Amino acid sequence: MAEEKFKIEYQEIIKEVKVKSYEVVRLKRVKYIGNNYYFIDIRFYQRGYDNNENEIYFPTTKGIQIKEGLFYRLLEKYFLNEQSDNKLLLPKTPFSNKKAVRNIISSCREYIYWVDKYFSRAGLDLLADSINVQEVKNIRILMSPEKVNVKFLSLYKDLEKEFKDKGVKFEIRGLTDRRLGADIHDRWVISKNLCYNIPSTDTIARGQYSEVRKTENFPPFHVWWRKSKDIKKLVK
Repeated sequence: MAEEKFKIEYQEIIKEVKVKSYEVVRLKRVKYIGNNYYFIDIRFYQRGYDNNENEIYFPTTKGIQIKEGLFYRLLEKYFLNEQSDNKLLLPKTPFSNKKAVRNIISSCREYIYWVDKYFSRAGLDLLADSINVQEVKNIRILMSPEKVNVKFLSLYKDLEKEFKDKGVKFEIRGLTDRRLGADIHDRWVISKNLCYNIPSTDTIARGQYSEVRKTENFPPFHVWWRKSKDIKKLVK
């Protein structure tokens, strides 16, 4: 079981640079079985051959691997904060799409209020990867109760416990008032210092054409929150 925990579940090469005729450096995003976090791996690879004499590149011990959220926090001041208030998300740029949303989340201060009727596991992943727990102490999500099931509730409870251990209160409520749910169309990420219109988390994950847009129009989140119910009470 311990060995399986460190097996790679998912990985993608974000960037590759050839530094010598026999050597490349790869920037990769990696997730391991049994681990909720993604990691950024920067490593040298040397050219070699497999058993069938096909040319491949083997990883070396020259490299570093850190949690994705920490990677962004380390670099955002100098490299990742150069973002405009509006950004078009494109199917051909899935990494940049997610980075744009992570930048917004990591820029939030004191609290994060997120309104998305179609909130999903992709949103939980974005929060886990990007939140700055030194700055944000309260997270509230409003979503449609139809999107809540046993599997999602289990993932939410796991993340809720992790955040609690870090001093962050995390709550999700369902928009059980059908009239209110019908009246809400857009999706927002709201914090003390910002408010953004953003696509649904599934739209971001699928890489569909959409737009992230900063707005000065803050929706009445607290009114909606009072009219909603804890999702733990919605799943039996």
